[in-house]
Amino acid sequence: MAGKSWGVMLAGLLVAGCSGVETFDRKSAPEYVTVTKADFFVHGPMQPGRPDELPPQEFVKLLSRDPGYSIVLLGDGRSGWVDSECLRPAPPSARAVAEEEVFPEESLPPLPEPDLKLPVKDVPQKGSPLPSPEKTL
Repeated sequence: MAGKSWGVMLAGLLVAGCSGVETFDRKSAPEYVTVTKADFFVHGPMQPGRPDELPPQEFVKLLSRDPGYSIVLLGDGRSGWVDSECLRPAPPSARAVAEEEVFPEESLPPLPEPDLKLPVKDVPQKGSPLPSPEKTL
């Protein structure tokens, strides 16, 4: 009987220990941004060799968040592990901005060419005197 209660307690601790991990699917993964330069481990946080580096302000999609390391998806399709302390949720304005809002000039219709021809009557003729700016009292 005592062995059975230890097994139940051990199973409960094991489940409680895993409760800090959040996972998301690739289509609905929330966007995060690196707040500092972050090591990017392709084969896990304990991989041998040098990790790749992500610059600050790099947008990533969060696939799994753990108190130690999170699994992220980069814009180029690679996924790997990043220190969770280096990640923050992306600002709402950065997530909601459409390409047309970032580059509005590309979505506007082209401007017409200016008409630089002046009417002939407004152009002074060669050799004609200019009107005097004198004021009359």
